[in-house]
Amino acid sequence: MRHKNEKHTAYFDVLDALVKTAECALCALESVSLKRYFDGLLYEMVNDPKVRSELAHSKGYCHRHAHMLLDQSGAFGTALLYQDQIEAFRKCLEGFSVARSRYVAGRGERSWSTHAGCPACRIQDESRKRNLSVLCKWIADPDMRAAFQKSAGFCVPHFFVAVEFLKRPEDCEFVVQVHREKYADLARELAEFERKHNYQFSGEIMGKECDSWQRAVKMIVGSRGLF
Repeated sequence: MRHKNEKHTAYFDVLDALVKTAECALCALESVSLKRYFDGLLYEMVNDPKVRSELAHSKGYCHRHAHMLLDQSGAFGTALLYQDQIEAFRKCLEGFSVARSRYVAGRGERSWSTHAGCPACRIQDESRKRNLSVLCKWIADPDMRAAFQKSAGFCVPHFFVAVEFLKRPEDCEFVVQVHREKYADLARELAEFERKHNYQFSGEIMGKECDSWQRAVKMIVGSRGLF
Protein backbone atom coordinates (compact mmCIF):
# COMPACT_ATOMS: atom_id res chain seq x y z
CA MET A 1 0.00 0.00 0.00
CA ARG A 2 1.46 3.33 -1.06
CA HIS A 3 1.25 6.23 1.36
CA LYS A 4 0.23 9.75 0.40
CA ASN A 5 3.57 11.16 1.42
CA GLU A 6 5.15 9.18 -1.43
CA LYS A 7 3.24 11.27 -3.94
CA HIS A 8 5.53 14.16 -4.76
CA THR A 9 4.94 17.25 -6.91
CA ALA A 10 5.44 15.36 -10.19
CA TYR A 11 2.55 13.03 -9.32
CA PHE A 12 0.15 15.92 -8.76
CA ASP A 13 1.40 17.69 -11.90
CA VAL A 14 0.50 14.66 -14.02
CA LEU A 15 -2.80 14.14 -12.20
CA ASP A 16 -3.72 17.81 -12.62
CA ALA A 17 -2.91 17.75 -16.32
CA LEU A 18 -5.08 14.68 -16.88
CA VAL A 19 -8.00 16.34 -15.09
CA LYS A 20 -7.74 19.84 -16.58
CA THR A 21 -6.39 19.35 -20.12
CA ALA A 22 -8.91 18.97 -22.94
CA GLU A 23 -6.31 17.37 -25.19
CA CYS A 24 -3.15 15.28 -24.61
CA ALA A 25 -1.97 15.81 -21.02
CA LEU A 26 1.61 14.84 -21.86
CA CYS A 27 1.71 17.51 -24.58
CA ALA A 28 0.46 20.05 -22.06
CA LEU A 29 3.11 19.09 -19.50
CA GLU A 30 5.94 19.28 -22.03
CA SER A 31 4.69 22.65 -23.29
CA VAL A 32 4.67 24.00 -19.73
CA SER A 33 8.22 22.75 -19.14
CA LEU A 34 9.46 24.45 -22.31
CA LYS A 35 7.59 27.67 -21.52
CA ARG A 36 9.22 27.79 -18.07
CA TYR A 37 12.61 27.07 -19.59
CA PHE A 38 12.35 29.87 -22.15
CA ASP A 39 10.91 32.32 -19.60
CA GLY A 40 13.80 31.66 -17.24
CA LEU A 41 16.29 31.85 -20.10
CA LEU A 42 15.07 35.15 -21.52
CA TYR A 43 14.53 37.01 -18.27
CA GLU A 44 17.23 35.60 -15.99
CA MET A 45 19.99 33.76 -17.86
CA VAL A 46 20.78 35.47 -21.18
CA ASN A 47 24.09 36.75 -19.77
CA ASP A 48 25.01 33.51 -18.00
CA PRO A 49 28.37 32.39 -19.52
CA LYS A 50 27.49 28.70 -19.18
CA VAL A 51 24.15 29.17 -20.96
CA ARG A 52 25.74 31.22 -23.74
CA SER A 53 28.51 28.64 -24.16
CA GLU A 54 26.06 25.74 -24.38
CA LEU A 55 23.96 27.53 -26.96
CA ALA A 56 27.07 28.51 -28.95
CA HIS A 57 28.13 24.85 -29.11
CA SER A 58 24.65 23.85 -30.32
CA LYS A 59 24.63 26.59 -33.00
CA GLY A 60 21.38 27.88 -31.55
CA TYR A 61 18.17 25.91 -31.14
CA CYS A 62 16.73 23.34 -33.51
CA HIS A 63 14.08 24.55 -35.96
CA ARG A 64 11.13 23.68 -33.71
CA HIS A 65 12.51 25.27 -30.58
CA ALA A 66 13.93 28.35 -32.32
CA HIS A 67 10.40 29.21 -33.45
CA MET A 68 9.09 28.45 -29.98
CA LEU A 69 11.67 30.93 -28.65
CA LEU A 70 10.33 33.58 -31.04
CA ASP A 71 6.80 32.92 -29.76
CA GLN A 72 7.91 34.06 -26.28
CA SER A 73 8.33 37.65 -27.60
CA GLY A 74 11.53 38.16 -25.60
CA ALA A 75 13.12 40.48 -28.16
CA PHE A 76 16.08 41.76 -26.13
CA GLY A 77 17.07 38.36 -24.69
CA THR A 78 16.74 36.66 -28.07
CA ALA A 79 18.91 39.34 -29.68
CA LEU A 80 21.65 38.79 -27.11
CA LEU A 81 21.59 35.02 -27.52
CA TYR A 82 21.62 35.09 -31.30
CA GLN A 83 24.44 37.58 -31.55
CA ASP A 84 26.66 34.59 -30.84
CA GLN A 85 25.05 32.53 -33.63
CA ILE A 86 25.30 35.30 -36.20
CA GLU A 87 28.95 35.93 -35.31
CA ALA A 88 29.68 32.21 -35.57
CA PHE A 89 28.15 32.02 -39.04
CA ARG A 90 29.96 35.19 -40.09
CA LYS A 91 33.24 33.47 -39.19
CA CYS A 92 32.02 30.39 -41.05
CA LEU A 93 31.61 32.51 -44.19
CA GLU A 94 35.22 33.65 -43.90
CA GLY A 95 36.27 30.04 -44.42
CA PHE A 96 34.54 29.76 -47.78
CA SER A 97 36.27 30.12 -51.11
CA VAL A 98 34.67 29.80 -54.53
CA ALA A 99 36.10 27.56 -57.22
CA ARG A 100 34.30 26.63 -60.44
CA SER A 101 30.96 27.82 -59.08
CA ARG A 102 31.24 25.48 -56.09
CA TYR A 103 32.47 26.37 -52.63
CA VAL A 104 35.46 24.66 -51.09
CA ALA A 105 34.71 23.81 -47.48
CA GLY A 106 37.09 25.46 -45.08
CA ARG A 107 37.68 25.30 -41.35
CA GLY A 108 34.76 27.67 -40.69
CA GLU A 109 32.27 25.48 -42.52
CA ARG A 110 33.46 22.34 -40.76
CA SER A 111 33.16 24.15 -37.43
CA TRP A 112 29.59 25.21 -38.20
CA SER A 113 28.60 21.68 -39.21
CA THR A 114 29.88 20.25 -35.93
CA HIS A 115 27.58 21.10 -33.06
CA ALA A 116 26.03 19.77 -29.89
CA GLY A 117 22.36 18.93 -29.41
CA CYS A 118 19.67 21.58 -28.93
CA PRO A 119 19.42 22.56 -25.22
CA ALA A 120 15.63 22.86 -25.42
CA CYS A 121 15.41 19.33 -26.85
CA ARG A 122 17.23 18.12 -23.73
CA ILE A 123 14.76 19.97 -21.47
CA GLN A 124 11.83 18.50 -23.39
CA ASP A 125 13.27 14.99 -23.31
CA GLU A 126 13.82 15.20 -19.54
CA SER A 127 10.25 16.41 -19.05
CA ARG A 128 8.85 13.60 -21.20
CA LYS A 129 10.77 10.89 -19.37
CA ARG A 130 9.86 12.32 -15.96
CA ASN A 131 6.14 12.53 -16.73
CA LEU A 132 6.01 9.07 -18.29
CA SER A 133 7.88 7.57 -15.35
CA VAL A 134 5.35 9.09 -12.93
CA LEU A 135 2.45 7.87 -15.04
CA CYS A 136 3.84 4.34 -15.26
CA LYS A 137 4.61 4.19 -11.54
CA TRP A 138 1.14 5.36 -10.50
CA ILE A 139 -1.12 4.07 -13.28
CA ALA A 140 -2.68 1.52 -10.91
CA ASP A 141 -3.35 4.20 -8.28
CA PRO A 142 -7.15 4.78 -8.05
CA ASP A 143 -6.93 8.57 -8.38
CA MET A 144 -4.54 8.41 -11.33
CA ARG A 145 -6.56 5.70 -13.05
CA ALA A 146 -9.83 7.62 -12.63
CA ALA A 147 -8.27 10.83 -13.96
CA PHE A 148 -6.78 8.98 -16.91
CA GLN A 149 -10.13 7.43 -17.81
CA LYS A 150 -11.79 10.86 -17.79
CA SER A 151 -8.99 12.55 -19.75
CA ALA A 152 -8.83 13.00 -23.52
CA GLY A 153 -6.16 10.33 -23.72
CA PHE A 154 -2.77 10.84 -25.34
CA CYS A 155 -1.91 12.05 -28.80
CA VAL A 156 -0.66 9.31 -31.14
CA PRO A 157 3.08 10.09 -30.72
CA HIS A 158 2.81 10.14 -26.92
CA PHE A 159 0.68 6.99 -26.91
CA PHE A 160 3.41 4.95 -28.59
CA VAL A 161 6.07 6.34 -26.24
CA ALA A 162 3.85 5.59 -23.22
CA VAL A 163 3.19 1.94 -24.09
CA GLU A 164 6.95 1.40 -24.41
CA PHE A 165 7.42 2.77 -20.88
CA LEU A 166 4.76 0.55 -19.30
CA LYS A 167 6.25 -2.62 -17.84
CA ARG A 168 3.24 -4.60 -16.65
CA PRO A 169 1.00 -6.16 -19.37
CA GLU A 170 -2.16 -5.34 -17.40
CA ASP A 171 -1.22 -1.65 -17.22
CA CYS A 172 -0.50 -1.58 -20.94
CA GLU A 173 -3.82 -3.25 -21.72
CA PHE A 174 -5.65 -0.70 -19.57
CA VAL A 175 -4.01 2.21 -21.40
CA VAL A 176 -4.75 0.65 -24.80
CA GLN A 177 -8.40 0.02 -23.91
CA VAL A 178 -8.88 3.60 -22.69
CA HIS A 179 -7.50 4.85 -26.00
CA ARG A 180 -9.78 2.60 -28.00
CA GLU A 181 -12.69 4.26 -26.23
CA LYS A 182 -11.32 7.82 -26.50
CA TYR A 183 -10.59 7.61 -30.21
CA ALA A 184 -13.96 5.97 -30.87
CA ASP A 185 -15.60 8.92 -29.08
CA LEU A 186 -13.60 11.39 -31.19
CA ALA A 187 -14.58 9.53 -34.37
CA ARG A 188 -18.25 9.86 -33.39
CA GLU A 189 -17.82 13.58 -32.74
CA LEU A 190 -16.26 14.05 -36.18
CA ALA A 191 -19.14 12.14 -37.76
CA GLU A 192 -21.63 14.36 -35.91
CA PHE A 193 -19.69 17.46 -37.00
CA GLU A 194 -19.94 16.25 -40.60
CA ARG A 195 -23.66 15.45 -40.26
CA LYS A 196 -24.51 18.93 -38.97
CA HIS A 197 -22.77 20.45 -41.99
CA ASN A 198 -25.26 18.70 -44.23
CA TYR A 199 -27.87 21.25 -45.37
CA GLN A 200 -30.67 19.03 -44.06
CA PHE A 201 -29.36 19.35 -40.49
CA SER A 202 -27.55 22.69 -40.66
CA GLY A 203 -30.09 24.27 -38.32
CA GLU A 204 -29.05 22.04 -35.43
CA ILE A 205 -26.84 23.65 -32.78
CA MET A 206 -23.31 22.35 -32.51
CA GLY A 207 -22.35 20.67 -29.25
CA LYS A 208 -18.94 19.52 -28.06
CA GLU A 209 -18.20 18.30 -31.56
CA CYS A 210 -17.76 21.92 -32.71
CA ASP A 211 -13.97 21.81 -32.27
CA SER A 212 -13.52 18.10 -32.95
CA TRP A 213 -11.73 18.84 -36.23
CA GLN A 214 -9.05 20.83 -34.36
CA ARG A 215 -8.68 18.26 -31.61
CA ALA A 216 -8.42 15.48 -34.20
CA VAL A 217 -5.39 17.08 -35.83
CA LYS A 218 -3.66 17.69 -32.48
CA MET A 219 -4.36 14.17 -31.28
CA ILE A 220 -2.84 12.66 -34.41
CA VAL A 221 0.36 14.76 -34.47
CA GLY A 222 0.68 16.18 -30.92
CA SER A 223 0.75 19.83 -29.91
CA ARG A 224 2.53 22.36 -32.11
CA GLY A 225 6.32 22.24 -31.91
CA LEU A 226 6.68 19.12 -29.76
CA PHE A 227 7.35 16.48 -32.43
